[in-house]
Amino acid sequence: MKSRKIRPENDAEIKALSRELRERLDLIYNEMDRQPGTLDSLFTGTYEFHRLYVQPLLEAGLTMEDSFALLADGIPRPN
Repeated sequence: MKSRKIRPENDAEIKALSRELRERLDLIYNEMDRQPGTLDSLFTGTYEFHRLYVQPLLEAGLTMEDSFALLADGIPRPN
């Protein structure tokens, strides 16, 4: 975000800046509310990925590195 010096000249500019500041703060607060849920889903997804894909390969005798390499080779990549 680009910073700028704020020097309002009149009441209309002060009100516009105030409104812009409130909107930006609302965006920040909304983003903060979503972060714990995002982290929770990330860790849950990581656990499920490990349980469903990595653990069977480890039980079959592969190393962690080989398991990830095998899984990465199976992921389609965009051209």
